[in-house]
Amino acid sequence: MTTDPFEIIDVHLHAWPVEGIGACFASHVPATSDEQVFKSTLAQMDKLGISQGVLSGPDDVTAEWCRRAPGRFIALWYPL
Repeated sequence: MTTDPFEIIDVHLHAWPVEGIGACFASHVPATSDEQVFKSTLAQMDKLGISQGVLSGPDDVTAEWCRRAPGRFIALWYPL
């Protein structure tokens, strides 16, 4: 993480399972597992000095990511 005195919060992250990512990400190197998506998201956040990210996606996946990485994600819940 960066030692910059300012905190970086990414306001647009997605917690989607691999099978739900969709065609909009087809040009990116695809992840092969949900675990890889989770770990690579955290790795990129660390690399870029992002302390927290506002996270959207299926409620169960979003909740799991928040549970597994306390303090790193801000859950965005969609009303049904």
